[in-house]
Amino acid sequence: MYNCFEELKEKTLPVIKAYHDDLLKHDKRLLEQFPESRFLHFAGEHGTHIVFITKHTEYPPKGKLVRYIFDFADRYKILMDKRPLVGSILKNPMWTSKIHFFDGHRLRRVDAVKAREIMQDYERHILAIWNEENRHEAVAA
Repeated sequence: MYNCFEELKEKTLPVIKAYHDDLLKHDKRLLEQFPESRFLHFAGEHGTHIVFITKHTEYPPKGKLVRYIFDFADRYKILMDKRPLVGSILKNPMWTSKIHFFDGHRLRRVDAVKAREIMQDYERHILAIWNEENRHEAVAA
């Protein structure tokens, strides 16, 4: 299994001037914990941001609330927070110089437009799966 952390470190560490632990400790731990997960990674002078693009099966079941940030949320809330989060990160030019996308197989550099597109396509994909599940439940009922 390919672990992209070393490649990510090589490509982003030179940009980071402060908060190196964002990459070297926190991102490393997350990527070791979820080695096959797809993600967008943003590196800037003051650390990093990582946004996981999780499989639909990794969300809570429909209707179930789970701990989320400082409260509880269902799967819809968790999903719908991802695209605005990426949009918020991209509003600051500091984060747009080193954006990488890991598709589960390889790490590649992307620009801000592509990062937004990835998140939009991801959101649509997950919502389509959930809508299909709802349709099947309605037919079965």
